Amino acid sequence: MKGHLLLSLFFILLVSACNNDRPEAYTISTEDGLVQVALRKRNDYNELISIYNDSVASTWPLRYPVFAFQHGDINNDGTEDLAVGVIKRTRYDTLVRKRLFLFQLRNKSIIPLWLGSSLSHPLVEFGIIKNEQGETLIRAIEKEPGGQYLIAEYEWYGFGLSLKKYIRRKISLEEAKKFHLH
Repeated sequence: MKGHLLLSLFFILLVSACNNDRPEAYTISTEDGLVQVALRKRNDYNELISIYNDSVASTWPLRYPVFAFQHGDINNDGTEDLAVGVIKRTRYDTLVRKRLFLFQLRNKSIIPLWLGSSLSHPLVEFGIIKNEQGETLIRAIEKEPGGQYLIAEYEWYGFGLSLKKYIRRKISLEEAKKFHLH
């Protein structure tokens, strides 16, 4: 019975993903086998859940609105990681803004990889891409002072993201959105 309920929950999340711009669930291959990871919406918060063998293996509360949920091998270790865009304040930036949290799956559990949340400028959108060398990067649209936008690429650097390069700067949002973010 419990397994059927979890499969039903997972199916509902997948069906609801078809109605949105962002998927609500992914299946990720780990050392332990296939693990489903889903973004579950509660009344007053969201949570990430990992499901293994029809049982909830782990949860991670996200007490903020979520604007993006993606996956890719962000730290280039051969295992898919999770990127979650949240909207929140930080201790050092009291404005409510879009932020980026990164998670990994270890022993079927959701583990924070990076909750630093801030990039070089205020985040607008992000995507996970592979460069020509096969490395996974975060490509972001960010807002520059003065109201213009930029496209930047970030790479995993031990603990956190490091700016690799600016692709374009001082461009309109419309021009920035033409760049491939996924």
